[in-house]
Amino acid sequence: EDDGGTDLGGSNRSAPQALNLTARAVNHPPNFTLVPEVRVWEAGAEEAPLGGSFPGLLTGINGGSPNGNEDYQQISFALYYVDTRLPGLFAAPPTLQYAPGAAAANLSYQLQPFATGSVTLRVLAV
Repeated sequence: EDDGGTDLGGSNRSAPQALNLTARAVNHPPNFTLVPEVRVWEAGAEEAPLGGSFPGLLTGINGGSPNGNEDYQQISFALYYVDTRLPGLFAAPPTLQYAPGAAAANLSYQLQPFATGSVTLRVLAV
């Protein structure tokens, strides 16, 4: 309201105007928790198999939205080497087993006989 008054048919208010306000969805990245370290025995000894599985390497897998409205989105994972100083540690590359919609994923691996050492793997949700 202005202070000019309404004398002689004047108006101290403007005509109403409309404003559209739109709240748009944001695509949040998927979330998961990764076990930071896995230790296994040297393969080839009688007490240790060459191949194995680590259940629950990834847990808490979800679509990323805090209110769950993105849980319908398909999530897949990429597993790759960051550190390749020991390319001969594995007889076959490690893999992740993940069923769409599951809350956890497992690591499977096949070691070379009597191989020892460590490598850094990276997991990416896509």
